[in-house]
Amino acid sequence: MFLIANRNANGKTSLLCLVLSSPILRFYFDKFLAFRYLVEFEERWWWRGGPVVGTDFERKKCYRTKRRTRLTPRGVEKLGLHNAGYLALQRLARGLRLNYTEAVHSFLYSILEFVRDGDKNVAELMNIGQRLLGSLASDYLCSLCIRKRSGWSLNSSVCYYDIFLSEMSVFPEKFLEMEDKTIPGDVIFKAVFLVGSHYHFIEVDPSFVFYRRKAYGRRLNIPAGTAKRFEPGECKTVVLVSIGGRKVIRGGNGIVDGPVDDANVKIVMETIKREGYGSLKDANARFTTLARISALCFSSGSCHRKDFLLSVTGEGSAFSTIISCEGHANIDECVFWGGKVIRDGMGQSCRHPPTESSDIVITNAVIIDYTHIFKADIGIKNGLIVALGKAGNPDAIDGVFPSMIIGSCREGLIVTAGIDCHVHFIYPQLVHEAISSRGGTGPAEGTCATTFTPAPLQMKLMLQSTDDLPLNFGFTGKGNGSKPDELHEIIKAKAMGLKLHEDWGTTPDAIDNCLTVAEQLDVQVNIHTDTLNESGFVEHTIAAFKERTIHTYDSEGAGGGHAPDIIKVCSVKNVLPSSTNPTRPYTSNTIDEHLDILMVCHHLDKDILEDVAFAESRIRAETIAAEDILHDMGTINIISSDSQAMGRIGDIFC
Repeated sequence: MFLIANRNANGKTSLLCLVLSSPILRFYFDKFLAFRYLVEFEERWWWRGGPVVGTDFERKKCYRTKRRTRLTPRGVEKLGLHNAGYLALQRLARGLRLNYTEAVHSFLYSILEFVRDGDKNVAELMNIGQRLLGSLASDYLCSLCIRKRSGWSLNSSVCYYDIFLSEMSVFPEKFLEMEDKTIPGDVIFKAVFLVGSHYHFIEVDPSFVFYRRKAYGRRLNIPAGTAKRFEPGECKTVVLVSIGGRKVIRGGNGIVDGPVDDANVKIVMETIKREGYGSLKDANARFTTLARISALCFSSGSCHRKDFLLSVTGEGSAFSTIISCEGHANIDECVFWGGKVIRDGMGQSCRHPPTESSDIVITNAVIIDYTHIFKADIGIKNGLIVALGKAGNPDAIDGVFPSMIIGSCREGLIVTAGIDCHVHFIYPQLVHEAISSRGGTGPAEGTCATTFTPAPLQMKLMLQSTDDLPLNFGFTGKGNGSKPDELHEIIKAKAMGLKLHEDWGTTPDAIDNCLTVAEQLDVQVNIHTDTLNESGFVEHTIAAFKERTIHTYDSEGAGGGHAPDIIKVCSVKNVLPSSTNPTRPYTSNTIDEHLDILMVCHHLDKDILEDVAFAESRIRAETIAAEDILHDMGTINIISSDSQAMGRIGDIFC
């Protein structure tokens, strides 16, 4: 029973006690109290206890002033999710079809309640999530990110867990069951060696044996952003195609550093022999007719013509429009994240200083304006759009616009100009509401890439944006470059150090160049090593350090790095190893939790076997279990959060 008194509540106490005996109203009353706590009213006049006989109690016993809940920012967000989810379930109970936002919050509401029970592990919670979604088609989900689609088929019996609502009889009449699709079984395998689509094939891992002479100036003929998997002892035939652009090879292992020229073949082969790279003349390695790839294989890249389906869902109805867009004929896609195209020497140029390249490149956007609909990349310089066209590395990709050399990127956007021509602008907070609808020139998502700042302009903006915050900040600059000029520029822009990350190509050549610049300028270097083992194994990376001091992130391997033995770096005297808190402590849920997180953080596709293998190679129970012990021994003596990637910043106490 609840008893409430307020400032002018004389004679009304017994009435409130009677009304609140209803379970539904008591539920809403709890929400009312939570809201009053949340906005931090200066005084609270409430008392919760057992049954009270009569109304002649002393009011001063009921008053509690300046009572505040200890809600963390995460708790406040969960409270908002709870309220939105409950409202969505009310509408579902009335027989209304939920829109995208309502469906997501109803899903999250139920999951949060199961989590709060504390009696289920992550695997069981994931199974509940599958039951919640019912018979959704497989393409309706992208790992943990739910796409905008109409026609949700929520499992209502699970949705209504532990609340006072029940499923209404209107469900069978108003909702048609979606066609049940049989999903094939899991593919389970270990990734040992992967080569990305735009990696210069002659530069691959030294232990890989093939006729490297035929691979000079060539890359794999597979869709951009994908990779080819190789396992120990496996013999595989692959098709290679010539690289594009000016045909200049940079980065990798540094076997070739310059333009592709038949006159240099002898020097290149002598280097391969001297350095001990696997190369065996093969009579079956031959030039053949170009193998073509259908444009349908390209998910987001520019092609001559492509149709797009735009869906708009309204109240009780849905319609869709097919639009066709014209783009440039080149089908080299610029795709970012682990093992994909925009890496050092591949889709990213390593010889152009920031003054010659865009500060930001938005890749693979469908642009809708008053002239026509077309597909292009967008180059941004000094905060302004300077070009629409083809972005990339002119050394290795055809048709790159001079002002659109790759800096940093994202992909998959539809960009359209527009003006809201009738707004009563009566208070500035309208701007935040406008941006929240993803309109105008505001940010569409909070993070686009990895944890460093690539260009001087972005460094300036990052430093300015943190001036008013009560913490000390230091920002690392992008260290993935095989030439020193651009690394000098970011340090001059006040970067505290340099970071090498595998998503941008942590090759031995890039490691050596970054450490050389760091020694010249006396700054630190952090490294996230190559999970793919594309340019070599952990021993080759350690050799590239050349006994120079370096800080290795994610030394336990779960956050990335050479699979399966990145933990070896902890034994190297010039290495400062660290790990991150997502895997600490090692519990029954640790492994199950991190595979899906990893797929999301590194923009991996669960439908591409190589991407799944890339993720599975990083989540290893043995090295994660060893992490706790190595911390206790002092072998790993640094821990950080890896916030907004896999970790939680609130779990680090400084």
